[in-house]
Amino acid sequence: LKPCWLQPQLANTNWIDNLVQPAAMTSLVSPQQRPLRIAIVGGGFSGCCAAAALSTSFEGGLPKPEITLFDMGGRGVGGRSSHRRVRVSDSAVLPDDEPAAEQVMEFDHGAQFFRARSPSMKRLARHWVRRGWAAEWHGRFGRVSGGVSDNSDDQDFFGCPPPPSEPLYVGVGGMQTICRRIMASDASGVTVRCGVRVARVERLEGAAADGSGGSWRLHGTSGRAALHDTPEQELSQAEKEMSALDDETYDLVLMTDVSSSFGSWHRASAGLYERGCPTAPIAAKVGSRPRVPLFTSIVAFRRGAGAAGAGAPFDAFTVTDSEILWFAARNNSKPSFPEPPSSSSCPEELECWTLVSTAAFAVAEISEMHMQDEAGTFMAQDPAYLNGPGGPSNKLLNEFRRVVGAENAVFDDVFYLQGQRWGSALPQPMGRLNSSRPLVRVMQVDYDPQAGGFVPPPTHDAEVGNAEEKDYDEEQGMPYYHDFVAESAAAAAATTASETAVAAATEFEQDEALGFYYCGDFCSRILERNPGVEAACLSGVAAAAAMAVAGGWTIVDAVSSVRSGPKL
Repeated sequence: LKPCWLQPQLANTNWIDNLVQPAAMTSLVSPQQRPLRIAIVGGGFSGCCAAAALSTSFEGGLPKPEITLFDMGGRGVGGRSSHRRVRVSDSAVLPDDEPAAEQVMEFDHGAQFFRARSPSMKRLARHWVRRGWAAEWHGRFGRVSGGVSDNSDDQDFFGCPPPPSEPLYVGVGGMQTICRRIMASDASGVTVRCGVRVARVERLEGAAADGSGGSWRLHGTSGRAALHDTPEQELSQAEKEMSALDDETYDLVLMTDVSSSFGSWHRASAGLYERGCPTAPIAAKVGSRPRVPLFTSIVAFRRGAGAAGAGAPFDAFTVTDSEILWFAARNNSKPSFPEPPSSSSCPEELECWTLVSTAAFAVAEISEMHMQDEAGTFMAQDPAYLNGPGGPSNKLLNEFRRVVGAENAVFDDVFYLQGQRWGSALPQPMGRLNSSRPLVRVMQVDYDPQAGGFVPPPTHDAEVGNAEEKDYDEEQGMPYYHDFVAESAAAAAATTASETAVAAATEFEQDEALGFYYCGDFCSRILERNPGVEAACLSGVAAAAAMAVAGGWTIVDAVSSVRSGPKL
Protein backbone atom coordinates (compact mmCIF):
# COMPACT_ATOMS: atom_id res chain seq x y z
CA LEU A 1 0.00 0.00 0.00
CA LYS A 2 1.54 3.28 -1.11
CA PRO A 3 -1.02 6.10 -1.39
CA CYS A 4 -0.63 8.20 -4.50
CA TRP A 5 -0.37 11.35 -2.44
CA LEU A 6 3.04 10.25 -1.10
CA GLN A 7 4.56 9.29 -4.44
CA PRO A 8 7.82 11.23 -5.00
CA GLN A 9 6.42 13.32 -7.84
CA LEU A 10 3.73 14.64 -5.51
CA ALA A 11 5.94 15.12 -2.48
CA ASN A 12 5.74 18.91 -2.61
CA THR A 13 1.94 18.94 -2.57
CA ASN A 14 -0.32 18.94 0.45
CA TRP A 15 0.18 15.55 2.09
CA ILE A 16 -2.52 16.01 4.75
CA ASP A 17 -5.26 17.74 2.76
CA ASN A 18 -5.78 14.66 0.59
CA LEU A 19 -6.87 12.65 3.62
CA VAL A 20 -10.53 12.79 2.70
CA GLN A 21 -11.60 9.17 3.10
CA PRO A 22 -12.19 7.67 6.56
CA ALA A 23 -9.25 5.69 7.93
CA ALA A 24 -8.96 1.96 7.22
CA MET A 25 -7.10 1.62 10.51
CA THR A 26 -8.93 0.49 13.63
CA SER A 27 -6.27 1.06 16.30
CA LEU A 28 -2.72 2.15 16.94
CA VAL A 29 -1.07 0.00 19.58
CA SER A 30 2.18 0.68 21.46
CA PRO A 31 4.59 -2.21 22.03
CA GLN A 32 6.29 -0.31 24.85
CA GLN A 33 6.20 -1.67 28.38
CA ARG A 34 5.44 1.77 29.76
CA PRO A 35 3.46 4.66 28.29
CA LEU A 36 5.38 6.87 25.93
CA ARG A 37 5.85 10.34 27.45
CA ILE A 38 5.32 13.31 25.15
CA ALA A 39 5.82 17.03 25.87
CA ILE A 40 4.06 19.66 23.75
CA VAL A 41 5.34 23.21 24.19
CA GLY A 42 2.73 25.82 23.28
CA GLY A 43 -1.06 25.86 23.56
CA GLY A 44 -2.15 27.62 20.39
CA PHE A 45 -4.04 25.91 17.58
CA SER A 46 -0.99 23.80 16.60
CA GLY A 47 -0.33 22.49 20.08
CA CYS A 48 -3.98 21.86 20.92
CA CYS A 49 -4.71 20.02 17.65
CA ALA A 50 -1.56 17.93 18.06
CA ALA A 51 -2.57 17.06 21.62
CA ALA A 52 -6.06 16.07 20.49
CA ALA A 53 -4.69 14.03 17.59
CA LEU A 54 -2.32 12.10 19.82
CA SER A 55 -4.74 11.57 22.70
CA THR A 56 -7.86 10.58 20.76
CA SER A 57 -6.28 8.35 18.14
CA PHE A 58 -5.19 5.54 20.41
CA GLU A 59 -8.32 4.65 22.31
CA GLY A 60 -8.04 1.05 21.12
CA GLY A 61 -4.43 0.60 22.14
CA LEU A 62 -2.66 0.24 25.47
CA PRO A 63 -0.80 1.83 27.03
CA LYS A 64 -1.93 5.29 25.96
CA PRO A 65 0.77 7.96 25.77
CA GLU A 66 1.23 10.33 28.69
CA ILE A 67 1.05 13.83 27.20
CA THR A 68 1.83 17.11 28.95
CA LEU A 69 1.17 20.46 27.29
CA PHE A 70 3.07 23.51 28.59
CA ASP A 71 1.77 26.98 27.82
CA MET A 72 2.98 30.44 28.84
CA GLY A 73 -0.51 31.93 28.88
CA GLY A 74 -1.68 33.11 32.25
CA ARG A 75 -5.40 32.89 31.44
CA GLY A 76 -5.38 29.60 29.58
CA VAL A 77 -4.45 28.09 26.22
CA GLY A 78 -5.12 29.93 22.99
CA GLY A 79 -1.84 31.38 21.75
CA ARG A 80 -2.46 33.90 18.99
CA SER A 81 -6.23 33.29 19.24
CA SER A 82 -6.05 35.67 22.16
CA HIS A 83 -9.18 37.10 23.74
CA ARG A 84 -9.70 39.75 26.37
CA ARG A 85 -12.63 40.16 28.74
CA VAL A 86 -12.60 43.56 30.44
CA ARG A 87 -14.81 44.58 33.33
CA VAL A 88 -16.75 47.73 32.53
CA SER A 89 -16.60 49.18 36.05
CA ASP A 90 -12.81 49.31 36.45
CA SER A 91 -11.21 47.99 33.20
CA ALA A 92 -9.81 44.93 34.99
CA VAL A 93 -8.99 41.96 32.72
CA LEU A 94 -11.02 38.94 33.84
CA PRO A 95 -10.85 35.18 33.22
CA ASP A 96 -12.72 34.29 30.04
CA ASP A 97 -13.53 30.59 30.38
CA GLU A 98 -16.94 30.91 32.04
CA PRO A 99 -19.92 33.22 31.46
CA ALA A 100 -19.30 36.62 32.96
CA ALA A 101 -21.17 37.47 36.16
CA GLU A 102 -20.38 41.16 35.71
CA GLN A 103 -20.79 43.75 32.99
CA VAL A 104 -17.92 43.24 30.59
CA MET A 105 -16.45 44.20 27.25
CA GLU A 106 -15.25 41.34 25.02
CA PHE A 107 -12.50 41.57 22.40
CA ASP A 108 -10.68 39.15 20.11
CA HIS A 109 -7.30 40.84 19.95
CA GLY A 110 -5.31 38.10 18.18
CA ALA A 111 -6.74 35.96 15.36
CA GLN A 112 -9.99 37.49 14.15
CA PHE A 113 -11.52 34.54 12.29
CA PHE A 114 -10.53 31.50 10.27
CA ARG A 115 -11.42 30.04 6.90
CA ALA A 116 -11.72 26.37 5.97
CA ARG A 117 -10.49 25.92 2.43
CA SER A 118 -8.96 22.43 2.40
CA PRO A 119 -10.93 19.19 2.90
CA SER A 120 -9.14 18.44 6.17
CA MET A 121 -9.89 21.87 7.63
CA LYS A 122 -13.49 21.64 6.51
CA ARG A 123 -13.83 18.42 8.51
CA LEU A 124 -12.41 20.09 11.60
CA ALA A 125 -14.60 23.16 11.13
CA ARG A 126 -17.74 21.01 10.86
CA HIS A 127 -16.80 19.21 14.06
CA TRP A 128 -16.23 22.48 15.93
CA VAL A 129 -19.49 23.97 14.62
CA ARG A 130 -21.48 20.89 15.61
CA ARG A 131 -20.01 21.01 19.07
CA GLY A 132 -20.98 24.66 19.39
CA TRP A 133 -17.40 25.86 19.69
CA ALA A 134 -17.33 27.74 16.39
CA ALA A 135 -19.92 29.37 14.15
CA GLU A 136 -20.20 31.23 10.90
CA TRP A 137 -19.79 34.96 11.28
CA HIS A 138 -22.78 36.50 9.55
CA GLY A 139 -21.51 40.04 9.45
CA ARG A 140 -21.40 42.82 6.91
CA PHE A 141 -17.98 42.54 5.26
CA GLY A 142 -16.28 44.85 2.80
CA ARG A 143 -13.37 47.04 1.83
CA VAL A 144 -12.80 50.65 2.78
CA SER A 145 -10.42 52.86 0.84
CA GLY A 146 -8.21 55.27 2.67
CA GLY A 147 -8.62 57.63 -0.25
CA VAL A 148 -5.42 57.01 -2.18
CA SER A 149 -6.14 54.07 -4.48
CA ASP A 150 -8.14 50.86 -4.60
CA ASN A 151 -5.51 48.13 -4.46
CA SER A 152 -5.71 44.50 -5.49
CA ASP A 153 -7.76 42.09 -3.40
CA ASP A 154 -4.48 40.22 -2.82
CA GLN A 155 -4.02 42.70 0.01
CA ASP A 156 -7.28 41.73 1.71
CA PHE A 157 -7.04 40.62 5.32
CA PHE A 158 -7.07 36.81 4.88
CA GLY A 159 -9.68 37.10 2.16
CA CYS A 160 -12.10 39.44 3.95
CA PRO A 161 -14.52 40.20 2.39
CA PRO A 162 -14.95 36.51 1.50
CA PRO A 163 -16.68 35.04 -1.55
CA PRO A 164 -20.23 33.80 -0.82
CA SER A 165 -19.14 30.15 -0.92
CA GLU A 166 -16.43 30.52 1.73
CA PRO A 167 -17.77 31.57 5.12
CA LEU A 168 -15.70 33.14 7.85
CA TYR A 169 -15.73 31.19 11.13
CA VAL A 170 -15.13 32.49 14.64
CA GLY A 171 -15.02 30.97 18.09
CA VAL A 172 -18.39 31.23 19.84
CA GLY A 173 -17.81 33.84 22.52
CA GLY A 174 -14.23 34.39 21.40
CA MET A 175 -11.53 32.78 19.27
CA GLN A 176 -9.89 31.31 22.38
CA THR A 177 -12.99 29.15 22.93
CA ILE A 178 -11.95 26.62 20.29
CA CYS A 179 -8.55 25.84 21.83
CA ARG A 180 -10.05 25.70 25.34
CA ARG A 181 -12.77 23.27 24.23
CA ILE A 182 -10.33 21.11 22.27
CA MET A 183 -8.28 20.61 25.41
CA ALA A 184 -11.30 20.05 27.66
CA SER A 185 -13.07 17.60 25.35
CA ASP A 186 -10.98 16.24 22.47
CA ALA A 187 -7.77 16.12 24.53
CA SER A 188 -9.25 15.59 27.98
CA GLY A 189 -6.54 13.08 28.98
CA VAL A 190 -3.73 15.56 28.40
CA THR A 191 -2.12 17.29 31.39
CA VAL A 192 -2.18 21.06 30.79
CA ARG A 193 0.23 23.33 32.64
CA CYS A 194 -0.58 26.99 31.99
CA GLY A 195 1.52 29.91 33.15
CA VAL A 196 4.68 27.85 32.59
CA ARG A 197 7.53 28.84 30.30
CA VAL A 198 9.86 26.19 28.90
CA ALA A 199 13.20 28.01 28.82
CA ARG A 200 15.55 25.11 28.06
CA VAL A 201 15.32 21.62 26.64
CA GLU A 202 18.01 19.26 27.86
CA ARG A 203 18.97 16.13 25.94
CA LEU A 204 19.77 13.17 28.16
CA GLU A 205 21.79 10.97 25.87
CA GLY A 206 21.10 7.30 25.31
CA ALA A 207 23.41 4.49 24.38
CA ALA A 208 23.52 5.20 20.64
CA ALA A 209 26.28 7.39 19.24
CA ASP A 210 23.78 9.60 17.42
CA GLY A 211 21.84 10.31 20.61
CA SER A 212 18.91 8.10 19.72
CA GLY A 213 17.42 6.18 22.59
CA GLY A 214 17.86 9.15 24.91
CA SER A 215 15.22 11.34 26.49
CA TRP A 216 14.46 14.98 27.23
CA ARG A 217 14.14 17.05 30.38
CA LEU A 218 12.47 20.46 30.33
CA HIS A 219 13.57 23.44 32.43
CA GLY A 220 11.77 26.72 32.88
CA THR A 221 9.94 29.21 35.04
CA SER A 222 6.38 29.84 36.12
CA GLY A 223 4.26 32.63 37.57
CA ARG A 224 5.10 36.22 36.65
CA ALA A 225 8.45 35.26 35.10
CA ALA A 226 6.62 33.23 32.45
CA LEU A 227 4.34 36.05 31.31
CA HIS A 228 5.42 38.10 28.32
CA ASP A 229 4.29 41.45 29.75
CA THR A 230 6.05 41.34 33.13
CA PRO A 231 8.81 44.00 33.15
CA GLU A 232 12.23 42.45 33.68
CA GLN A 233 13.09 44.90 36.46
CA GLU A 234 10.09 43.77 38.50
CA LEU A 235 11.31 40.17 38.70
CA SER A 236 13.48 39.01 41.56
CA GLN A 237 16.51 36.86 40.91
CA ALA A 238 14.70 33.92 42.47
CA GLU A 239 11.79 34.33 40.05
CA LYS A 240 14.19 34.36 37.09
CA GLU A 241 15.94 31.15 38.13
CA MET A 242 15.17 28.14 35.96
CA SER A 243 14.53 24.70 37.36
CA ALA A 244 13.39 21.34 36.04
CA LEU A 245 9.65 21.68 35.44
CA ASP A 246 8.90 18.23 36.86
CA ASP A 247 10.59 14.95 37.68
CA GLU A 248 9.60 13.42 34.35
CA THR A 249 11.69 12.89 31.28
CA TYR A 250 10.09 12.82 27.85
CA ASP A 251 10.60 10.51 24.89
CA LEU A 252 9.28 12.99 22.33
CA VAL A 253 9.14 16.80 22.37
CA LEU A 254 6.98 18.93 20.06
CA MET A 255 7.59 22.69 19.84
CA THR A 256 4.77 24.79 18.38
CA ASP A 257 5.66 28.47 18.96
CA VAL A 258 8.13 30.18 16.64
CA SER A 259 9.15 32.47 19.51
CA SER A 260 10.72 29.45 21.21
CA SER A 261 13.40 29.68 18.52
CA PHE A 262 14.56 33.11 19.70
CA GLY A 263 17.91 33.45 21.46
CA SER A 264 17.98 33.25 25.24
CA TRP A 265 17.46 37.01 25.61
CA HIS A 266 13.78 36.70 24.63
CA ARG A 267 11.16 35.93 27.27
CA ALA A 268 9.65 33.17 25.10
CA SER A 269 12.96 31.48 24.21
CA ALA A 270 13.23 27.75 24.87
CA GLY A 271 17.02 27.87 24.74
CA LEU A 272 17.14 25.73 21.63
CA TYR A 273 20.61 27.07 20.74
CA GLU A 274 22.06 26.86 24.24
CA ARG A 275 24.87 24.65 25.55
CA GLY A 276 25.32 22.66 22.39
CA CYS A 277 21.67 21.62 22.28
CA PRO A 278 21.14 19.33 19.26
CA THR A 279 17.89 21.14 18.45
CA ALA A 280 19.81 24.11 16.98
CA PRO A 281 19.55 23.12 13.27
CA ILE A 282 15.76 22.80 13.38
CA ALA A 283 15.38 25.94 15.52
CA ALA A 284 17.51 27.88 13.05
CA LYS A 285 15.42 26.74 10.10
CA VAL A 286 12.13 27.63 11.77
CA GLY A 287 13.39 30.89 13.25
CA SER A 288 15.00 32.10 10.02
CA ARG A 289 11.70 32.41 8.19
CA PRO A 290 10.96 36.13 7.94
CA ARG A 291 8.20 37.35 10.24
CA VAL A 292 5.24 39.59 9.59
CA PRO A 293 4.69 41.63 12.76
CA LEU A 294 1.43 43.37 13.63
CA PHE A 295 0.00 45.64 16.29
CA THR A 296 -3.59 45.43 17.46
CA SER A 297 -5.62 47.95 19.37
CA ILE A 298 -8.84 47.10 21.18
CA VAL A 299 -11.12 50.06 21.68
CA ALA A 300 -14.61 50.61 23.09
CA PHE A 301 -16.57 53.65 21.97
CA ARG A 302 -19.46 55.21 23.86
CA ARG A 303 -22.43 55.56 21.57
CA GLY A 304 -24.53 58.36 23.00
CA ALA A 305 -28.06 58.87 21.71
CA GLY A 306 -27.16 62.21 20.18
CA ALA A 307 -23.97 61.15 18.40
CA ALA A 308 -23.97 62.26 14.78
CA GLY A 309 -22.97 59.89 12.00
CA ALA A 310 -23.95 56.48 10.71
CA GLY A 311 -21.03 54.56 12.22
CA ALA A 312 -18.84 52.21 10.20
CA PRO A 313 -20.17 50.90 6.86
CA PHE A 314 -19.30 47.27 7.75
CA ASP A 315 -18.91 44.99 10.75
CA ALA A 316 -15.47 44.03 9.49
CA PHE A 317 -13.45 45.48 6.64
CA THR A 318 -10.06 45.53 4.97
CA VAL A 319 -8.53 48.97 4.51
CA THR A 320 -7.10 48.82 1.03
CA ASP A 321 -4.58 51.63 0.90
CA SER A 322 -3.45 52.70 4.35
CA GLU A 323 0.12 52.55 5.61
CA ILE A 324 -1.19 52.17 9.18
CA LEU A 325 -4.50 50.27 9.38
CA TRP A 326 -5.07 46.92 7.65
CA PHE A 327 -8.28 45.59 9.20
CA ALA A 328 -11.03 46.51 11.65
CA ALA A 329 -13.72 44.33 13.24
CA ARG A 330 -16.70 45.11 15.44
CA ASN A 331 -16.57 42.39 18.08
CA ASN A 332 -20.22 42.86 19.03
CA SER A 333 -21.21 41.45 15.63
CA LYS A 334 -19.61 38.04 16.32
CA PRO A 335 -21.70 35.08 17.52
CA SER A 336 -22.34 35.08 21.29
CA PHE A 337 -20.44 38.29 21.89
CA PRO A 338 -22.50 40.35 24.31
CA GLU A 339 -23.62 43.86 23.61
CA PRO A 340 -22.08 45.56 26.67
CA PRO A 341 -24.93 46.91 28.78
CA SER A 342 -25.04 50.36 30.27
CA SER A 343 -24.00 50.76 33.89
CA SER A 344 -23.36 53.44 36.46
CA SER A 345 -19.76 53.69 35.23
CA CYS A 346 -20.83 53.81 31.57
CA PRO A 347 -24.48 54.68 30.98
CA GLU A 348 -24.06 54.81 27.19
CA GLU A 349 -24.08 51.84 24.84
CA LEU A 350 -20.58 50.55 24.07
CA GLU A 351 -19.26 49.44 20.71
CA CYS A 352 -16.16 47.21 20.89
CA TRP A 353 -13.69 47.16 17.99
CA THR A 354 -10.37 45.49 17.21
CA LEU A 355 -8.01 47.39 14.92
CA VAL A 356 -5.14 45.56 13.18
CA SER A 357 -2.13 47.37 11.80
CA THR A 358 -0.32 46.86 8.55
CA ALA A 359 2.99 45.03 8.55
CA ALA A 360 4.77 48.17 7.36
CA PHE A 361 3.48 50.11 10.38
CA ALA A 362 4.53 47.35 12.79
CA VAL A 363 8.02 47.05 11.30
CA ALA A 364 8.51 50.81 11.60
CA GLU A 365 7.42 50.71 15.26
CA ILE A 366 9.66 47.74 16.12
CA SER A 367 12.58 49.46 14.39
CA GLU A 368 12.11 52.45 16.70
CA MET A 369 11.12 50.60 19.89
CA HIS A 370 13.22 47.44 20.09
CA MET A 371 12.40 44.39 22.17
CA GLN A 372 15.85 44.65 23.80
CA ASP A 373 17.54 47.48 25.67
CA GLU A 374 21.14 48.53 25.07
CA ALA A 375 22.37 45.84 27.46
CA GLY A 376 20.51 43.17 25.52
CA THR A 377 17.83 42.66 28.18
CA PHE A 378 14.33 41.74 27.07
CA MET A 379 11.89 44.68 27.17
CA ALA A 380 8.31 43.70 27.97
CA GLN A 381 5.45 45.53 26.34
CA ASP A 382 5.01 48.88 28.06
CA PRO A 383 1.43 50.19 28.35
CA ALA A 384 2.75 53.75 28.57
CA TYR A 385 4.28 53.32 25.11
CA LEU A 386 1.47 51.27 23.60
CA ASN A 387 -1.35 53.52 24.77
CA GLY A 388 0.35 56.90 25.06
CA PRO A 389 -0.64 59.92 22.94
CA GLY A 390 1.91 59.10 20.25
CA GLY A 391 1.84 55.34 20.69
CA PRO A 392 0.63 52.60 18.35
CA SER A 393 -2.88 52.38 19.84
CA ASN A 394 -3.68 56.02 19.24
CA LYS A 395 -2.12 55.96 15.79
CA LEU A 396 -4.40 53.07 14.84
CA LEU A 397 -7.39 54.81 16.43
CA ASN A 398 -6.76 58.04 14.54
CA GLU A 399 -6.38 56.18 11.24
CA PHE A 400 -9.60 54.27 11.89
CA ARG A 401 -11.43 57.56 12.44
CA ARG A 402 -9.95 58.95 9.24
CA VAL A 403 -10.96 56.07 6.99
CA VAL A 404 -14.54 55.83 8.33
CA GLY A 405 -14.97 59.61 8.10
CA ALA A 406 -13.53 62.22 10.42
CA GLU A 407 -16.96 63.82 10.73
CA ASN A 408 -18.43 60.58 12.11
CA ALA A 409 -18.99 61.57 15.75
CA VAL A 410 -19.99 58.01 16.67
CA PHE A 411 -16.29 57.26 17.20
CA ASP A 412 -15.33 60.40 19.10
CA ASP A 413 -15.87 59.20 22.65
CA VAL A 414 -13.40 56.47 23.67
CA PHE A 415 -14.23 54.54 26.83
CA TYR A 416 -11.41 51.96 26.71
CA LEU A 417 -8.18 51.60 24.72
CA GLN A 418 -5.42 48.99 24.90
CA GLY A 419 -2.67 47.96 22.49
CA GLN A 420 -0.76 44.76 21.82
CA ARG A 421 2.47 44.06 19.92
CA TRP A 422 2.62 40.81 17.96
CA GLY A 423 6.28 40.59 16.95
CA SER A 424 5.83 37.14 15.40
CA ALA A 425 2.22 37.49 14.29
CA LEU A 426 2.62 35.61 11.01
CA PRO A 427 5.28 33.98 8.86
CA GLN A 428 6.18 35.49 5.53
CA PRO A 429 3.70 34.12 2.96
CA MET A 430 4.94 31.18 0.90
CA GLY A 431 4.57 33.17 -2.30
CA ARG A 432 7.21 35.63 -1.09
CA LEU A 433 9.76 33.23 0.43
CA ASN A 434 13.20 33.67 -1.15
CA SER A 435 11.96 36.59 -3.23
CA SER A 436 13.97 39.69 -4.00
CA ARG A 437 11.60 41.97 -2.11
CA PRO A 438 13.45 43.82 0.66
CA LEU A 439 13.30 42.75 4.29
CA VAL A 440 14.04 44.82 7.39
CA ARG A 441 16.47 43.32 9.90
CA VAL A 442 16.05 44.32 13.55
CA MET A 443 18.03 42.67 16.39
CA GLN A 444 19.02 39.75 14.11
CA VAL A 445 15.42 39.07 13.08
CA ASP A 446 14.16 39.53 9.50
CA TYR A 447 10.79 41.23 9.13
CA ASP A 448 8.69 41.52 5.98
CA PRO A 449 6.94 44.91 5.73
CA GLN A 450 5.22 44.20 2.43
CA ALA A 451 1.45 44.27 1.99
CA GLY A 452 -0.60 41.37 0.69
CA GLY A 453 0.09 37.70 0.22
CA PHE A 454 -2.43 36.35 2.73
CA VAL A 455 -5.14 35.40 0.26
CA PRO A 456 -4.35 31.86 -0.94
CA PRO A 457 -4.28 31.29 -4.69
CA PRO A 458 -7.12 29.36 -6.34
CA THR A 459 -6.96 25.63 -5.65
CA HIS A 460 -8.80 22.48 -6.64
CA ASP A 461 -9.10 21.51 -2.95
CA ALA A 462 -12.80 22.34 -2.88
CA GLU A 463 -13.57 19.89 -5.66
CA VAL A 464 -11.41 17.19 -4.07
CA GLY A 465 -12.98 17.76 -0.69
CA ASN A 466 -16.52 17.55 -1.98
CA ALA A 467 -15.95 14.28 -3.81
CA GLU A 468 -17.00 12.26 -0.78
CA GLU A 469 -17.45 13.65 2.71
CA LYS A 470 -18.33 11.35 5.58
CA ASP A 471 -21.10 12.64 7.83
CA TYR A 472 -19.69 11.57 11.17
CA ASP A 473 -22.03 10.52 13.96
CA GLU A 474 -21.11 12.60 17.01
CA GLU A 475 -22.77 10.05 19.28
CA GLN A 476 -20.17 7.44 18.29
CA GLY A 477 -17.23 9.54 19.37
CA MET A 478 -14.93 11.99 17.62
CA PRO A 479 -13.06 10.26 14.75
CA TYR A 480 -11.63 13.35 13.06
CA TYR A 481 -8.14 13.38 14.54
CA HIS A 482 -8.02 9.57 14.55
CA ASP A 483 -8.63 9.52 10.80
CA PHE A 484 -5.96 12.13 10.13
CA VAL A 485 -3.35 10.43 12.26
CA ALA A 486 -4.13 6.83 11.27
CA GLU A 487 -4.08 7.62 7.56
CA SER A 488 -0.87 9.62 7.83
CA ALA A 489 0.81 7.03 10.04
CA ALA A 490 -0.18 4.19 7.70
CA ALA A 491 1.26 6.02 4.73
CA ALA A 492 4.44 6.96 6.63
CA ALA A 493 4.99 3.33 7.63
CA ALA A 494 4.55 2.24 4.00
CA THR A 495 7.03 4.70 2.51
CA THR A 496 10.79 4.96 2.59
CA ALA A 497 12.44 7.28 5.06
CA SER A 498 13.53 9.67 2.30
CA GLU A 499 10.02 9.94 0.83
CA THR A 500 8.53 10.56 4.26
CA ALA A 501 11.12 13.21 5.06
CA VAL A 502 10.43 15.08 1.83
CA ALA A 503 6.68 15.02 2.39
CA ALA A 504 6.94 16.00 6.04
CA ALA A 505 9.10 19.00 5.20
CA THR A 506 6.05 20.72 3.76
CA GLU A 507 4.17 20.50 7.08
CA PHE A 508 6.58 20.40 10.03
CA GLU A 509 10.22 19.89 11.00
CA GLN A 510 11.61 16.79 12.70
CA ASP A 511 14.70 14.98 13.89
CA GLU A 512 13.32 11.50 14.34
CA ALA A 513 16.51 10.11 15.89
CA LEU A 514 16.29 12.71 18.64
CA GLY A 515 12.52 12.55 19.03
CA PHE A 516 12.30 16.32 18.43
CA TYR A 517 9.56 17.96 16.32
CA TYR A 518 8.49 21.49 15.42
CA CYS A 519 5.10 22.42 13.94
CA GLY A 520 2.95 25.47 13.32
CA ASP A 521 2.23 27.87 10.50
CA PHE A 522 5.90 28.97 10.49
CA CYS A 523 6.75 25.37 9.53
CA SER A 524 4.00 24.86 6.95
CA ARG A 525 5.31 25.37 3.42
CA ILE A 526 2.25 24.62 1.30
CA LEU A 527 1.61 27.32 -1.25
CA GLU A 528 -2.18 26.91 -1.29
CA ARG A 529 -2.47 27.35 2.46
CA ASN A 530 -2.15 30.80 3.94
CA PRO A 531 -0.55 31.26 7.35
CA GLY A 532 -2.85 31.37 10.33
CA VAL A 533 -5.35 28.99 11.86
CA GLU A 534 -5.68 26.46 9.04
CA ALA A 535 -1.93 26.07 8.51
CA ALA A 536 -1.36 25.83 12.26
CA CYS A 537 -4.04 23.19 12.87
CA LEU A 538 -3.06 20.87 10.04
CA SER A 539 0.64 21.22 10.77
CA GLY A 540 -0.04 20.07 14.34
CA VAL A 541 -2.06 17.06 13.18
CA ALA A 542 0.61 16.07 10.64
CA ALA A 543 3.33 16.27 13.27
CA ALA A 544 1.23 14.10 15.59
CA ALA A 545 1.01 11.44 12.89
CA ALA A 546 4.78 11.39 12.47
CA MET A 547 5.26 11.18 16.23
CA ALA A 548 2.90 8.20 16.38
CA VAL A 549 5.01 6.28 13.88
CA ALA A 550 8.32 7.39 15.43
CA GLY A 551 7.04 6.34 18.83
CA GLY A 552 6.76 2.79 17.60
CA TRP A 553 3.00 2.29 17.53
CA THR A 554 2.06 -0.69 15.41
CA ILE A 555 -0.65 0.03 12.89
CA VAL A 556 -3.32 -2.66 12.78
CA ASP A 557 -5.71 -2.42 9.86
CA ALA A 558 -9.18 -3.85 9.39
CA VAL A 559 -7.94 -7.17 7.96
CA SER A 560 -5.39 -7.66 10.77
CA SER A 561 -2.26 -7.20 8.68
CA VAL A 562 0.45 -5.51 10.70
CA ARG A 563 2.99 -2.88 9.75
CA SER A 564 5.29 -1.33 12.31
CA GLY A 565 6.77 2.10 12.41
CA PRO A 566 10.40 2.65 13.49
CA LYS A 567 11.06 2.17 17.18
CA LEU A 568 12.76 4.60 19.52
